[in-house]
Amino acid sequence: MRRTPSQTPGLPVAGFLALTACLGGAGLLLLAGCSGPTKQKWLTTFFDGVPAPGAGTNVAQAKAVAPSQPTGTNAAAPAAPVAAVPKPYMHPPYANRQCADCHQAQTSQKMLGKGAAVCFTCHKKEPFTAKVQHQPVENGECTSCHNPHQAGNTNLLVQLPPALCAQCHDPFPKTAKSKHQPVENGECLDCHDPHSSPSKNLLLKPDGKLCAECHDDLQGQLAKAKVKHQPVENGECTSCHDPHQSANKKLLLKPDGKLCADCHDDLQAQITKAKVKHQPVENGECTSCHNPHLSDNKHLLVKADGKLCGECHDDLQAQMAKSKFKHQPAENGECLSCHNPHASDNKKLLVKPDGKLCADCHDDIQAQLAKAKVKHQPVENGECASCHSPHASNNKNLLLKPDGKLCADCHDDLQAQLAKAKVKHQPAENGECTSCHDPHQSANKKLLVKPDGKLCADCHDDIQAQLAKAKVKHQPVENGECTSCHDPHLSDNKKLLVKAGGKLCYECHDDLQQAIAKAPFKHDPAGNGECDSCHSAHASSEKALLLKSPAKLCFDCHEEKDMAAVKAHAGKAGKSCVECHDPHWGKDKYLLNANVAGK
Repeated sequence: MRRTPSQTPGLPVAGFLALTACLGGAGLLLLAGCSGPTKQKWLTTFFDGVPAPGAGTNVAQAKAVAPSQPTGTNAAAPAAPVAAVPKPYMHPPYANRQCADCHQAQTSQKMLGKGAAVCFTCHKKEPFTAKVQHQPVENGECTSCHNPHQAGNTNLLVQLPPALCAQCHDPFPKTAKSKHQPVENGECLDCHDPHSSPSKNLLLKPDGKLCAECHDDLQGQLAKAKVKHQPVENGECTSCHDPHQSANKKLLLKPDGKLCADCHDDLQAQITKAKVKHQPVENGECTSCHNPHLSDNKHLLVKADGKLCGECHDDLQAQMAKSKFKHQPAENGECLSCHNPHASDNKKLLVKPDGKLCADCHDDIQAQLAKAKVKHQPVENGECASCHSPHASNNKNLLLKPDGKLCADCHDDLQAQLAKAKVKHQPAENGECTSCHDPHQSANKKLLVKPDGKLCADCHDDIQAQLAKAKVKHQPVENGECTSCHDPHLSDNKKLLVKAGGKLCYECHDDLQQAIAKAPFKHDPAGNGECDSCHSAHASSEKALLLKSPAKLCFDCHEEKDMAAVKAHAGKAGKSCVECHDPHWGKDKYLLNANVAGK
């Protein structure tokens, strides 16, 4: 223990100081010419904390290894192996004992200048004065990182990165899911300049160019790509990626979808409000469809529109491959012509409600609908997909089922009747509904493609030809009211009549019906309702639509020779039978008219 002047007996303070000065001066003179050991002895006498000879700052002391003992009686003692002492890195002025290069004197601890000013007498100032400076550099605190004399690390670092960096910067969590390889390896200086840089965060190069040093494959792709993500093109890698570590894959700052929403907030707002959301979008899996860096496809899609959708919707893709008929947008892979890839208020992610969407291309049908008197209910409701497949079909016009079977889904009552009917209209039996009906709209009742009679004439052109020449025409036929007598689909009566012969005729000729019903005697065909035995249902050259002239017609049933033998017929040759006989009923068995009865 050293004593203070007050503790030294019989020596005043002034005397003690004078004595100390004299001894110190004498010691310095002696040290100037002393050898190393002698100098060490004198220094430890006057100063505390003088390092032992050969000791270096931050250098672990080497431990001597004890020599191995001989095992044999006359074995020669081997030389004791000595562990190599790591050679320290020394500051050249210190190594050359040029202390005065930095200190005010060879033996002074005072520096020639403040902070980094001394360092800049040897080191060029430019690398340390760039736009962005490391705080210790800016503060002139070089010795925060470097030992000015000697160290066991390159560049005289007091510790190696990342331990050195961790002295100020909090270490990155070891639990992070994703770690940047240089960070994990402690290679901070692969990306950062420890002194100063023209780039933010002391980066060796601007953001994108620095990343390209390692990720050169991506850089090569970027140069060729048609479409580039704006941040990537601008070299703003850290707008999406954390350069050190992250809890998210690919070092992303946020999970996939949330990160994208930071810029695409308009889309996020739409998705929040939408009734229907695309599953990948709802799950925040943006990169399942989009490449975050570059693409040769619009919207940075990882594949061209249709091929991309086919990755998940492979059932539809298989259906398309087999189908005879394909919707043009679907065949062209233009899925986004009809579907919103993110969200929609319409089912199936349609960009518009069903009918309005179809009308964008099929505007001719839309124009017809606006003017039409009669509209098919599904069409009027915009339910196009209730009849048509929007993608592909084996049926013409992309129908979900063949013509007749499709119609039967709604018109099942008619389908049931057809199954039981004895007589079926050929188009109805063949399921050719659209040969008579327009499936969308019409100016005619029942959605007929033409007015009643004209439509029937398309197939029944022989009747149309007869009508054109006939002198006498059945009123419904002349009016084109074919369905007054015929069912257009099916019937249990021949000729598709809505009622059996006579009953049908009596619908209009009800006065005759009543007379026949009351009459004591009836002409057999009239009484049996066999009107078409004598009358043509459509047209004739004879009055009353008779099939033949009365004389010839009657002889079809009544033998001419038998009629000639009747006394009452004498002298009546060439006269019409109906001059004397009623063709339908009578009060006597001969059906005589009232004007000849009793004569």
